[in-house]
Amino acid sequence: MNFSVVMPIHNEADMLPLSLPTVYHLVPSEVILIFDNCSDASEQVAEKIISKYDPQHRITVCINDVPTTIEHKERLSYLMRLGMDSAFYRVVLVTAADIMLDPEIRLFMSQITKFPFMSFDHVDYPVNWRTLVKRGLRFLPLWKDERLSGIYAVNLNVRAECEDQEKVKSIELGEDTLMQQCIQAKYPTKFFYVNNIHLRPKEDSDRQYRRGLSYWKTAKRGFFKTVVSAVISGRFCLIKGYIHARVGEKSF
Repeated sequence: MNFSVVMPIHNEADMLPLSLPTVYHLVPSEVILIFDNCSDASEQVAEKIISKYDPQHRITVCINDVPTTIEHKERLSYLMRLGMDSAFYRVVLVTAADIMLDPEIRLFMSQITKFPFMSFDHVDYPVNWRTLVKRGLRFLPLWKDERLSGIYAVNLNVRAECEDQEKVKSIELGEDTLMQQCIQAKYPTKFFYVNNIHLRPKEDSDRQYRRGLSYWKTAKRGFFKTVVSAVISGRFCLIKGYIHARVGEKSF
């Protein structure tokens, strides 16, 4: 199956030697790299890797002229959609510069005809207790329809049919959550357990708080699920963000 891969990049010179080769190992039909105002050697490092896997730039497209100011609240959402809108093929796999992709993903890409939105799991490296707990509880049905990882494949024709572009511009976090919800309202979606490797799993309390905000503002997740998720994952600032988002919305 022909598909494009989209990877936003911002100052990832140290990660690209590990992550970018795994993109080419999937044998995609197109690779779109979006350099978001990098101030390090990301572009030079990427070019060395491209020269090895695609020396004639037959499948690689580099986007360098990204504006510093955008109308989207979430910059990453803008960058991903910039890549999608630039894609030649109608099936796109979205990944990140700190993710080593499992080559097994290619085996699942043909299922996009049945599941126009597919998300792929990742394992944190170094392996931490969150990863062990998440994998250990993978068969629980509680989050069956909400499992996401930030690594996903989407049929762009279905996305255009289902997604509200104005709502996309207004979200602050969770662009894949919104996309899945919009598509899931009309079509089946799928989460696959594969061994993608997340090379930068650390997170701070601010990130947890913002995740909690998105649990309500974007996902409209219930309080019980949010608390259980926060306790299991040890992200207690997530609850704080969720409550602030939910109470703040009711105050207007």
